[in-house]
Order: sequence, then structure tokens, then C-alpha cells
Amino acid sequence: MKDLVLSTHQIIPFSDLLSIDNNAANEIVPNGLYISIDTEKKLVYSLVQENNRIVLISFSCDDDPISRVVSHIAELPINPLTEKVVGFKYLPESETIFAATESGQLYTLSFDTSLGFNNDKFFNLIGEFEYGIKACEWSPDEEFLTIISGENKIIILTSEYDLFFEGYPLSNKNKSSDFVSVGWGKKETQFHGKEGKLAAQKGLEPINSRLSKNEDKSTKIAWKSDGSLFSVSFFNTDERSIQVFSKDGTYVCSGETIECLEQNLAWKASGSIICSTEKLDHVYRVVFYEQNGLRHYEFPLPTYIESVDGLFWNSTSTVLAIVAKTKSSSSLLPETIVQFWTSGNYHWYLKNELSESSLGGAVNQLLWDLEDPYLVHILANNKIFSKSDDSNTVSNCYIQLSFLSTNNVSHVAHPGGCASALVSDSNSLLYTPFGISNVPPPMSLFTIDLGINAISNRNQTCKAIGMAGFGNGNSFAVLLGDSLTINLYDVIDSVKSVVDFKKPSLLKSISIPSDLISTKNFIPRQIVWPSKTTINLLGLSIVNDLGKPEFRDSIVTINLDHDSFSITDFSIFTLESFNVLSSVIRLVNNPHTNKSLITCANGEIFEIVYAPEFSLNKLHIELKDPTPYIDSIFVENDSEYEFEEQSGFEDNLLIVSLTNRNILSINNVLVTPTCTSFFLRKDYLIYTTTLHYLQFLPISKDLLLSINSTIAPVDELKRRVERGSVITLVHPVLDSVVLQMPRGNLETIKPRALVLTNIREYLKNHEFKNAFHLCRTNRVEFSIMFNYDRELFKSNIESIINQIGDIDHLCLLVSSFGLTKTSSNKPVDKGYLDNNNNDLCLAFRNKLEELDRIKYLQVITTCYVCENPQSIDSALLNIKEVGQDSFKLQSDSLSYLLYLVDQKRVYKAALGCYDLELALLVAQKGHSDPREYLTILSKLNSIKV
Repeated sequence: MKDLVLSTHQIIPFSDLLSIDNNAANEIVPNGLYISIDTEKKLVYSLVQENNRIVLISFSCDDDPISRVVSHIAELPINPLTEKVVGFKYLPESETIFAATESGQLYTLSFDTSLGFNNDKFFNLIGEFEYGIKACEWSPDEEFLTIISGENKIIILTSEYDLFFEGYPLSNKNKSSDFVSVGWGKKETQFHGKEGKLAAQKGLEPINSRLSKNEDKSTKIAWKSDGSLFSVSFFNTDERSIQVFSKDGTYVCSGETIECLEQNLAWKASGSIICSTEKLDHVYRVVFYEQNGLRHYEFPLPTYIESVDGLFWNSTSTVLAIVAKTKSSSSLLPETIVQFWTSGNYHWYLKNELSESSLGGAVNQLLWDLEDPYLVHILANNKIFSKSDDSNTVSNCYIQLSFLSTNNVSHVAHPGGCASALVSDSNSLLYTPFGISNVPPPMSLFTIDLGINAISNRNQTCKAIGMAGFGNGNSFAVLLGDSLTINLYDVIDSVKSVVDFKKPSLLKSISIPSDLISTKNFIPRQIVWPSKTTINLLGLSIVNDLGKPEFRDSIVTINLDHDSFSITDFSIFTLESFNVLSSVIRLVNNPHTNKSLITCANGEIFEIVYAPEFSLNKLHIELKDPTPYIDSIFVENDSEYEFEEQSGFEDNLLIVSLTNRNILSINNVLVTPTCTSFFLRKDYLIYTTTLHYLQFLPISKDLLLSINSTIAPVDELKRRVERGSVITLVHPVLDSVVLQMPRGNLETIKPRALVLTNIREYLKNHEFKNAFHLCRTNRVEFSIMFNYDRELFKSNIESIINQIGDIDHLCLLVSSFGLTKTSSNKPVDKGYLDNNNNDLCLAFRNKLEELDRIKYLQVITTCYVCENPQSIDSALLNIKEVGQDSFKLQSDSLSYLLYLVDQKRVYKAALGCYDLELALLVAQKGHSDPREYLTILSKLNSIKV
């Protein structure tokens, strides 16, 4: 149920990097060839072509150009006009730079850890292959280097560049083992009817392994994450094949032959899945292989994809990035796009699609960060940074993308809210109101079609969603993938039945003002809808600093007409002008506080102020561990707790934050180091833990003082959940929590803490019928209704009777007046046991008799029985008195009394009333043996008084 939303977006042109470096000439138009990342030091190493030479530079990927350090390290001794680099990587274990050329040279550059690189460093030629190098790839542990030579031989070198293995040329006929299959679901294990058993012995029909239209005859290598195996995709004669080898070069298996297999190759970081592409005439697919070579499953790509340039898994295997080119049209040339796919419940979702305009350039190289699973490093072309007037001349730039995985759910605490949840999937939005329906993904109650982009003729994907922070919270705004359009949707007020629920309707389709696109090159990435007439966008815009174009974080405020939702005004503000010196990682609106906040990478938090003019108010709360996953709420003043600085509304503000390391904090005060998800309501902070608990932290004025004592092992505030469960949403008003399991299915539960909170709220508002039915539905003891506020209950007995109405339900409520073993977990003192709830029974009985003795006879009888001690004789006399004119009423009432109390006790009570006629009726109703009671009653009847 999570979507991928861009958290940060940095664009650093190489022209600026070389101008920072004093050793580089400003008139040179740089061309970045490769990048590699040092994740520990947060450095980017790049091979850059300057005219007729290739140099190695390094720079920090800090978004502040003032603090950015660029080093011009060394020159690679090759001619870029005749030589091509086929391998480039920074090796952190040995702290060296590795480079390989197509002609067969291997170069390394090492440096002293204490001194770093300097201008006197040179690349060392450590080896050369006579027939050249087609491809090379280091193992994840950097122990082995696999090389495919020009002869198609596999050559494996050690980390010291010693020869470890040299094999024979790759061949499609080089198969030493068959596929491993147990035959489940195969033809040979099925019933063949008229064909008989001989059908199982028929061989498989040969597959026509024709080539894809995108075949480039290249060779690709992909290692398994544990370094035990690697796979090779190669072209041989008229067929492309995938073969798997062990790290020592031993052949393991070949991939199952399929039609139109392409050269793309990637090994899933966790697991044993090999990924490639297959382009048939009718469908373009991403296909998966097991490590034994058998096909696993696949999913189709959009029809506008012309070719796939690369497949890239992130470090946790949760996101698959696909770099592809789109089909050209009469008006547009092919465009490079990047798609980000995730999977759940055996379905693949296209979560985000970034075009060249949305990304800031055309992708040349893409790398996932090894530590941060949602951080992407990209080498791209961008004409904006070109110093030449020639439109065909482009300059390279480094682009860094950081994603956040978030749920698009409503937070507004409104009775008309329907707990909406949205999931993006290609050009569709999957919408489910969990307040009335639980539809598990990949299905949904409604599917909203986003349509086709008229300009590019591609699917209109979703870039970000902003849930409404006003009204009932059911409305939402969608920033489309073209970065030019915002769709506004509305949902009718919550209804009781899913049959009556209507599909969300399109209120307005808004085009982002063209001035922002043409003059500022504004690239939006996040959206919030805090009020009906205001929409805020967070993105990048161009700022000319000393004649150099630079992208900076900006906020665009769009004002809408209250009725037509047309744009009345808009403004763009560069955050740097408000002393926001770090990149913004999240723009968030919280309906609990009616505040829009922005969170920065350095931990600073700013409040957006609209009146009298747009400004940013820096909060004194700074996150020690910056994170985009924050929420906020107001609490009452607390005289014992003082902030470092008293400043307006901040005195009552709590900032809840969850880091990627599962640390949940409130105003930097640790709540738990094992949190996996959280949801903030007005009354509770609800979170799941790695120990598979769902816990509830009550929101109160002294919360920060008593966090450790509040998280106590109380049954009401803690419950077990299925292993790996995370919170999808919590109904902002009602008592339901929707959990998602690791495999993707959903489960709606009603925790006792939320149920009891809603019961108390109903009682406080004198909604006794709702409170009663909530107790009845969730098997909560009805004693909470009178124990919550006894005087409130006694003073509203008539209202309780009128609201509940139903006789059986009233009997259930009155039956809780009797003290039982399950009515309380606390020890009961003797005085309370003596008094019990006789006062409630008396008050309830008097009010019932006042209203209608005949209608409420059963309830009155229950009142007598629930007294301590039980007034069975009074109940019998009341039944006889009220039912003297109706034998049926008297008979039915006696049957009910016998249902409540043992027959022998009722019979003895009837005898104690000295009413033989009533005793006879009780004996008959109790199905007693006539031989036992007729003789006694006859003797008693013969006695003359």
C-alpha cells in the first residue's frame, strides 16, 4: 500500500564542478563518462572528458555549492576518440579506482588514506588483454574480477589481479546439466485423455530463439549478492543466451531458451532471481529466471516502451529501476525515461516514471546507493547547462534522487471521513475507503484512470498525492507524472453501505502556470492541499547565480477559487532566500495542527506562514536524526515541561519522527528503537515494533515526562500482531486499524484501546445507543457504561432507555448491573460487594415502571434479579400483579425468570410468598415432576387458615 515519492532532488552540472576546480578551464565543455560512489565518505568519483583527454575528478554530493569540494585527481592515459572505457569503479576495500578499456587495458589508481588524492597521482597500467575486453564486473565482496574477453572467454582475476581462472569461449552448446524440475504443473504429469501415456514421453517442441529488434550483440555480467555465482548474457551466432557460473568459473546451468531475449541483465540483491527483458511483437516483458535457469515469472511493460537500456535493483530488492527509451512520434524524438517498479501480492506496480524534463536530463548511467536503499545516483545529459549555443551540444550533470516510501491515507478526524487510501499503479489510482470496505491489493474498490499524456502519448502516471487537510478529508490532489498537471478529486460524505458509495469524481484538472516552466524550469516533486483554496508544491527551480544556472529547492503556492477551483494567483519562493541552506526532504501538512511544515536534511523544521505574506518560521525543534517520516500534534500546556525556547504555538507542539533505523522519537525523546511503522491520531500514537506488537501511546500534556512509564504492559495498550505487520492506516475517528502483512494481504482489527476510547467519547456526548452497540459488537462488558461516570448514567436513565429501545438490549444492559467475576480485573472490597449496584437497579426499575410497566416487564424482572441479594420474590409478585389481566404475559414473564434463575430457587421463592397458585404455575413452567409438587401443594392447600 506504499508509494514512492521523491524526497530530495539534486542536479549538479559538471560545468560548475570544473569551474570550482581551479585546475580546470572555464571554457571547456565537460562530458561525464562514468560515475562511482564512495558511500562512506559521500564522494562521487567521475571520469570526465575534457576535449581530447579523460580526467578523474571527485566531489562531495553536498547540495551546498559553497561547501562542495571538487578534486581534479589524475588523467587516464587513453585517447577518448579511439578508446572506450568499459569498466569503472571505486573499490572501498582497497581504496583504489579501477578502470578498463575496450582495447584490453586495466588501470588502477590507489591513494594513501591519510593524505588522499593529489595532483601527482597517475593511473597505473597493470595488465592488457590482446583481444580486448567486452565486459567486466567486480564481485560484491571485491574478491574477484570477471572479464569477458574479445574471444568470449571468461577470465577471473583475484583482487590482486592474479589470474584465477580462464575458460573456453562461451557457447550455446556448452550445457553440462539439465534443468532441475519436479514436474508440478508440467504436461508430463497431467492426464492426457485420448493421447494416452505416450503423450508424456513426447519431447518438447523446439523454441524459435529469434533475435530481438533491439539486439546490440553486447555482453553483460551480473553477480549474485553473496558473491557465490555470476551470470553472463552473451550473443553467439544467431542466439542470445544466459549462463550461470560459480565464482571459480565452473559452469552451473543455462537459462531457459525464450524468444527475443535481450541483453539486459540484473541479479536481485536478495534471493536467487535473475532479471532480463523479452521483446515480442505483441508485448514487451521483464522476465525472471531462477538461478537454476528456469523461468520464474514476468510482468509486461507499457506499450510505449521502445527499448530497455538497463535494469537495476536497489540494495533491499524492494525497487526495480528500468531505464528505457520511448517510441518516437511524428512530433517528438525518442525520450529516455526512468521507471521505478515495486511488487506486492504477486503484482508489479509502476510507482514512478520520470521523463527527461521531470528528472533534469537524459540518463547515461544509474547507480543505487549501497547503504541507503532509496537513494539513486544518475549521470545524465542536460542542454540547460550547455555553454554552447548549439542545441545539439549538451553538458553532463550529476543527479541525486532520494525516495520515501509512504502511505497516502486521510488523517482528518471528521465523522464524515471514510478513511481513504490511495495506491498509484502506472496510469491508475487504486482507491479504497477502508471505513466501509476492506479490499486487499492489488485490487481496490475503485480504479481511477489518469489517462494519456496528449503531448508525449504516454501513460499519465502519478508523481505525488496530497490528501486534503480540510473538511471531511476525503478529497485529494494528484500531481501527474508530466509535472505540468494537478488533478483534484472529491469523494462524497461517508455512507453506511458500500453499495451507496460513489467513485471519486474529478473536480478540476489544473495546469501548472507555464511561466514557472518556461522561466524557472520548475520541477515539482511533492504536493500538499492544506485548505480548499491553497495548494503547495515543493520542487526545483533555476536560479542564476553569477551568470550560472543552478537548481534550488523552491515552494510554489497556488491560490484557487473557492467554487470553481480555478487558479486565481500563484507565487514561487526560493527557499534559500528564507535561510533554508539544506535540501528539503519533506513537505507535509498535518490536519491535527493545521500547519504545513518542511523538514530539511540537516534536521531543521520550518513552518509555512501565509499571512500577512509568505514566510518560513524556523522551529526551535531540530531533529537529531533527520527523517522525512514526521507528524505533529498539539497538546495542552504543561507547566513541568519547558522547551528550550518559548515561541508561540511551539510550546504545545509535539513532533513525532521515525528514522530508517526504526527509531521512533517525540521531540527527540526516544519512544522506542524498534518501531516499524506509526500513525498519529488526536488521542493515541499507534505504532508497530520489530517484536510484532501493536502499541498505543496516549497523547497527553505530560507525555514527554512519562513516556517510559506510559509504555506499560497493559492489555489495553498493547497487543500481539502477525509477524512483520505494519500499519497501513488507522481510522481517524472510529476504532479500526488496517495492518498489512509482509506478503501484501490486509487485515482490519479493532484494538481494545480504540474501542474503549470511542465508547467513552460516546458516553461523554450522551450517545448511549452508539456506546451500547459498540460494546455489544466488540464484546466489551456493559459495565463500562455506568462505571465511566456513574452520576452521568443515573441522571440520564430515561434517555438511555429511549435511545436503546429494544427490550432484549435493555435486558443485556441491566444484566451487567449484577457483580460478576469478569466485570473487573481488580479486587473488589467488601463494602462494594455488599452495596453492589442496587441503586442502579432501583433507579432503572423506577424509571421503567414510570414509563410502561407492561412493555418493560422483562427488563423490570431483570432489575429484580440483578440486585444483591436477588429479589426473586418481588419479581414473582410483580409478574403476577402486572400479568393478572393477561395469562400469556404472565406465562412468558415466568419463562423468562426461569431462564435467569434456577427453577428450584424460583419455586422456593414462590412458596415463600404463600401463593400456591403462583407456585403451581412456576412448577408447571419449570417442567418439574408432578409427583413431586402436586402432593405438597395439595397438602398445603388443604390447610385451613
